[in-house]
Amino acid sequence: MKDVSFWIATLAAFSSAVLGVSAGVLRMRDNEDKLIDDLRRQSHLAAWAAAFAGISVLAQAIERMLK
Repeated sequence: MKDVSFWIATLAAFSSAVLGVSAGVLRMRDNEDKLIDDLRRQSHLAAWAAAFAGISVLAQAIERMLK
């Protein structure tokens, strides 16, 4: 179980990092309608990054409790 929680934490942290960087480098367009869509997509990616960060923290806590 300890190894499983380690790999869950690792994969969730990696996913969080990839999604966070993807949200940060998203290109914003000048058109007002397209800008709103870009902001919506950026916030969606950032929300998923935060969710994966939370999963990673929980898996790390479980791993520490099993020691």
